[in-house]
Amino acid sequence: MLCILKMAYQVNNTRNQTVIVILAVLIGITNISLAKGAAQKRQTPSTSYGTGLNFGPIENPYDTRSYISDLADKLSPKQRDILLGEPDIYKSDAATSEYQKLLSRSSISVDSKRYKSLINKENELRHAAKTAEKHWSLAEDLEKYRVYSVREGSRTFIGSIRKAGFHAGLAIEDIVNVFTLASTERAEHLRENDGKPISFYLEKVGQAGAETLDNILITLYSSADLITLDLLPDFENEAYQDNHPLVRPFVFTGRSIGSAWQTVESVGNVPTFGYFDNVTGSICMLYIDAIETVKHGCEAVTNLPRGFIRLGGRNENLDRIQDWIFLVPLEYLSNVIEMEGISNAQDYKNAFKAKGVIGSILEIGGSSYIVYRAVDDMLEELDDDDNSKRPAEETSAEEAPAEETPAETATTTNGENGTSPNGFYHFPIDVFF
Repeated sequence: MLCILKMAYQVNNTRNQTVIVILAVLIGITNISLAKGAAQKRQTPSTSYGTGLNFGPIENPYDTRSYISDLADKLSPKQRDILLGEPDIYKSDAATSEYQKLLSRSSISVDSKRYKSLINKENELRHAAKTAEKHWSLAEDLEKYRVYSVREGSRTFIGSIRKAGFHAGLAIEDIVNVFTLASTERAEHLRENDGKPISFYLEKVGQAGAETLDNILITLYSSADLITLDLLPDFENEAYQDNHPLVRPFVFTGRSIGSAWQTVESVGNVPTFGYFDNVTGSICMLYIDAIETVKHGCEAVTNLPRGFIRLGGRNENLDRIQDWIFLVPLEYLSNVIEMEGISNAQDYKNAFKAKGVIGSILEIGGSSYIVYRAVDDMLEELDDDDNSKRPAEETSAEEAPAEETPAETATTTNGENGTSPNGFYHFPIDVFF
């Protein structure tokens, strides 16, 4: 990515300008990724490991439990006590029969033995449900990323060409946004903070800075916890407690990078009254659509052999193998360059559901590596620029010959062996002083 930026921009331009462009692209890409992740938030079921640590259960406000809770308010106390038990009680025919008999009565009269028996059955069913809970599987997790790659791309030549043309059209709109400060409807989220009071932007800087420090501290803490084999107490953070110890450092590294770029972006919005992110965001929307156009164009080329292979009949297993060869690598590379890894860290619940844990973590690692190389490159550019601007007089002073001392001048004047030009001996009295 950095090589492309240099080839496209560092022709007859200074190093500082290159640094600004790299920084703006990274900020804008991160901004787009975070906004994309926020727009795709939805409620997802839990995906858990065998260790019992969940990757993001989200409670649905419209689930069966809420409905039963509302229904319980209309029943008698004993009915309510039974109804508020685990809904898995329906898995037992005997329990279901007893349960339906109890609910069918307007007023309930149950002896203690029947009530205890029903509660015991409920506990047994609850324990069986926990035992039968589905564990995380590597094969299923990797399959998620393949399905995601197929959904984002296409298995046919025509489908890839259509998507490439679609993103090429969006790129034209992005060019308009660059010169009009994100004026189109698609870039509306970039204009949300335009023209606010200066205190609004200063507050955003403080919030983003505090969040960055918090994420960096949790990254270090999670790394130490991983080194000590999960011996440290859990940090009081929802994302920390949701994730497995192996995953936490990656998630919070991505979150640290995202919040750090948001801090820089907030600082840039202060003197520009919110228009800084309009420019960087529009530039990077153009950059992302250009990458997507190239990706789908490459997929169209790789889909040509598929057409000939399918002449002998369609085979789903063979198509899946071709997905791993043709679609998955292109999808991964494009997502890494587009900073999708940073978006995964911000919205890890949906990322793990759509892409799987392994795919999401690999994207986080790839995007983090690009950021590391970008920062390292900027530091090198700044260091080279400082060395090239050393004062000319300092360089000339180092290369100039040393001036003659008065003693050397006197010796030269007196001639060889301390004699004067007229032949008399001159005693070097200055050696005593």
